[in-house]
Amino acid sequence: MSTRLWYNVNKCIIALTSVGVDVARQVSAKEISLFRAGGVIDLIATPHTVTELVTTIELARSHHLPLFTLGGGSNLLVKDGGYHGVAISLKHFNGILLDDNHVFVGASEKLPHIAYFSAKNQLSGLEALSGIPATIGGATIKNAGCYGVEISDIIEAVTLLDLNSLTIKRISRAEIDYSYRSSGDTFKNSIVLYVRLRLSPSNGDLIKSITDYRAKRLASQPTEPSLGSVFLKTPEGVSAGYYVDKARLKGTRIGGAQISDKHANFIINTGCATATDYLKLTALMHDVVYKKYKISLQKEIDIIGEDYSD
Repeated sequence: MSTRLWYNVNKCIIALTSVGVDVARQVSAKEISLFRAGGVIDLIATPHTVTELVTTIELARSHHLPLFTLGGGSNLLVKDGGYHGVAISLKHFNGILLDDNHVFVGASEKLPHIAYFSAKNQLSGLEALSGIPATIGGATIKNAGCYGVEISDIIEAVTLLDLNSLTIKRISRAEIDYSYRSSGDTFKNSIVLYVRLRLSPSNGDLIKSITDYRAKRLASQPTEPSLGSVFLKTPEGVSAGYYVDKARLKGTRIGGAQISDKHANFIINTGCATATDYLKLTALMHDVVYKKYKISLQKEIDIIGEDYSD
């Protein structure tokens, strides 16, 4: 980190602390990313309210620091050189409110928790997604899905902070440009704060359904630290794992990162992996599949930060 950047980060920490925003500095990505590897994040700010969130953004901008909004870390890789800026945690934007056949959910709530809450209240719609370790905020942006169900199927409205005007807006499902694992540019300049889900009343044993889905997931996916699927399906709808497996890459290892023997579209941390190991392995997967089948796989994960050499 340059002297100037170090100075700006420290000035920003002092300013944030003075207005009551919780801050943590020099946080290892091993504590955040579910791959349990990566560099250090200079500063994590955790606002309690929308007012504090807006203040955090304004202070970061005034100190010329880049901004990134953290989710649950299930889809995030921080390069080994670290992230030199302000990462905003929405940990305090949580909670679930029941409203007839709807639930109103804070952005930081995890899908498994929302699914169990809904099932206990005999509301169906989230059972198939109950094994995805993502926050509802990240799932809304990525259009998370599993077993033929996508979060876009049950979203009714989203409350967000517009980063251009720093004002709160509410958009309907019809205004979101959803497609496979994407919401287009809908949330490009905004932060998801709350999500309203439309569910269906049910007399079925929804808890058992959740248990069955989770068992199915555990049987087909690795339990070691990972970021889930590395690559998206092809435009034809074929799993990237099919081509990685067909290329006989299962079990391939670079450093501490390994293509799972259980699922070819997962890279696991065997205990000593770095973010660089992960990236080198994804590059290998992409290049081999392209060479053999002329298919260019597209990454599904978010990557932030810098290489050591940057």
